[in-house]
Amino acid sequence: MNKAMERFIQSLSDSETVPADFHFVSPEEVGGNAGKYAQIIAAIVNECYGSEYPAPTRDSSYLVSALNGKSQLSAVWSLNPQTRDADQYGTLSLYDAGFPFGPNIGELGKSGSPSDGGAKYGFALFERHWRESHARGLKYRSFFCTSRNCGSRPAKEGRVRAGAAVRYLVARVMRMTQWGYAPWYLMPDTGSGSYELLDFFVRLPDDVDRHPSIASTTVHVASAAAARFVEGVFTSNWGFSPRLAERRDAAPAPPVGWSLLEEDYQQQKNPVKLLVGPGKETFEAAFDRLENLAGSTAVVVLPLTEAYLAAQATVEGRGYTLCAVYPPTRLDAPVQGMWCRLNSSNPIIPPKHQGNPDGACSPWLSGYIDELLAALVEHRRA
Repeated sequence: MNKAMERFIQSLSDSETVPADFHFVSPEEVGGNAGKYAQIIAAIVNECYGSEYPAPTRDSSYLVSALNGKSQLSAVWSLNPQTRDADQYGTLSLYDAGFPFGPNIGELGKSGSPSDGGAKYGFALFERHWRESHARGLKYRSFFCTSRNCGSRPAKEGRVRAGAAVRYLVARVMRMTQWGYAPWYLMPDTGSGSYELLDFFVRLPDDVDRHPSIASTTVHVASAAAARFVEGVFTSNWGFSPRLAERRDAAPAPPVGWSLLEEDYQQQKNPVKLLVGPGKETFEAAFDRLENLAGSTAVVVLPLTEAYLAAQATVEGRGYTLCAVYPPTRLDAPVQGMWCRLNSSNPIIPPKHQGNPDGACSPWLSGYIDELLAALVEHRRA
């Protein structure tokens, strides 16, 4: 990023540069009046994406509970309609993703704005709020999002913008970095739905991102393909790769304790996920159940440690493709890998920046898209 861009991005977090009539409702204010703001958030997201989006966009009752319980932090913003366009409003939420990724990790989502005019200020002020909260030791040391980037999406009544605006807000304003792709969901924009290679972005604490500690950590992988992916994405983001230990012989059975997560909303459009978690189930039993559940995709999230090498090998042997990693948020936190298998023959839509190294936040990932698409198509279960 050049110095002029750096100054501009920094200025967005300075309240003096925000228009005087810009109204930002902080997560504390939203949480303090959850009933009112849950309805507003649901209405904004529904207007931006419609009721067919693979996440609830109309019902606000679950939002009230999440806001009251502080498992979701949300902001709402607007520009004064007396002096600005009345459609300059939006919302952004950060909700608990500690399971499966670890404590103090959140997911950025349920966000939307019908125009770009005020969104950059809303995103910047939300990011500043997160940094200040993190400095005080509050929730969410790190967070991620799966942002849309597909240029073939048709605009529906002017609601759906191209991916460039979202990419700018996520990567430049919020300073998130790209660690893979997330083809988990069936999006509603084409026919019976299509898979999109959504960008998998992560916002790490500044101390980790500027001085990554992964150099002293060994990452265990079960295949040359996984080693290549990890090396490529880490080098693209941080300039070096962690130490890689590739499996050489038989690995011990994975530890007992697994969980399956299924969405209770539009199950056919959402993934089923197998995660390391509480319980007494063996990996083999849980994986067999995953293989027999309905969902748009089957996703397996595994720590890239020696204890889970056998699980990695089994997953890859069944045709699952490594699509993304979550980098460590602390020295003692493992790298997490995300494997995916598509469960239908619906079309796969590549990102708009396919083949354009300047269009992706990770140039290596941009060049990897064709290989990833081929692997997903070859192994999908129609």
